[in-house]
Amino acid sequence: MGGDRFEILNFYAYPGVIQRGDLTTLCYSVSNAKSVTLEPQSNAVWPAFERCVSVSPKKTTTYTFTATDATGNKKTATAIVEVH
Repeated sequence: MGGDRFEILNFYAYPGVIQRGDLTTLCYSVSNAKSVTLEPQSNAVWPAFERCVSVSPKKTTTYTFTATDATGNKKTATAIVEVH
């Protein structure tokens, strides 16, 4: 599951374009992370090789996913959900 390297393997929104009121899914995959955060987001997230959460932004939103390893190193990735 990712070997020994600390990596964000994936972070994306599917679909990346939605109508106001619709749901989209944010999916992430990390290896060797001690903790993760997703902003803005009210659902709890945790390190996982593959996990998705549903969101329903009211306007076009950039989501930032941050992973932290056991020694405090951080990596970030972003995904944009466009709302029409």
